[in-house]
Amino acid sequence: MSEPCKTFEPKLKFFGTMNGASGSHTNAFFCPDDETIVFLDMSLLNVYAADDLIRMMPNLRRYYMCVTHNHYDHVSGIDKLAFDVRLYSPGSSLTIIVDERIREETVMHLETGGLRSLPGHYGGEVYELLSFDSYRSAYTFRDKSGKPLSRMVSPEWFVKTIPTSHSLRLSGASGFALNVDGSLIIYSGDTSQLSPYVEFLRDEIGDEQRNARIDPPIEFYLDVMARKEELHLSFSEVAEDLKCLLASYPTMKLILMHYDEVGKLKQLIEKLMPASQGWPVYIAKPF
Repeated sequence: MSEPCKTFEPKLKFFGTMNGASGSHTNAFFCPDDETIVFLDMSLLNVYAADDLIRMMPNLRRYYMCVTHNHYDHVSGIDKLAFDVRLYSPGSSLTIIVDERIREETVMHLETGGLRSLPGHYGGEVYELLSFDSYRSAYTFRDKSGKPLSRMVSPEWFVKTIPTSHSLRLSGASGFALNVDGSLIIYSGDTSQLSPYVEFLRDEIGDEQRNARIDPPIEFYLDVMARKEELHLSFSEVAEDLKCLLASYPTMKLILMHYDEVGKLKQLIEKLMPASQGWPVYIAKPF
């Protein structure tokens, strides 16, 4: 990471950090413990690096995938990763978590990729899909058919999905709220709106706790572009809103991802939210 704080180590690690038109698709991961790895989306461009990572971590037993939406730079590598998890870690399978709004669309993508035929060959399900029902009053998980799982215990690192807007051609998109080593992680995925994440923060933390001494550390990973774009946030257009957000939550660090032109983005940061003024704004980099 770059200025303003050279010692800042983000909780999420990235395979790639740029948009779908680039050669560095934005997919990330973290390990809540020595036996667990959690991926955030997976492009075919990055799945071979993910395979290498799995092979270098022989203690892994639990594999999760949080899917934000069904564009190719976010899901094209999931079916291969599911195959490879079973290959490199016999007896394990990939648990995929999505927002309920994209459950059917995600299942269709996975089964088109051939995962439906896998159990007979490998002996057991190669993946489990769980959808988080974020838009009903009683939050719950559902299986891939939509059946509520009343006894499902949420992983300790999972907080909730955050429905957002991205492309009208999709059934939906969502970000994720996560708990990683005591930090609240907000991962936007691809979004054309900032408001769902602002509303989540208000609901989760509340007005009375905006105090650096008692608020949890917050890392907000946000999809932004240097240029103006209909399907994504433009940094120049949301900079003032981001200033208000950072001022309201003094423990927050802002990490920009899924960007288009890193040189232009750095110029905009220096112009609109410079490190010299203390703004904790960073640009995500591959690990």
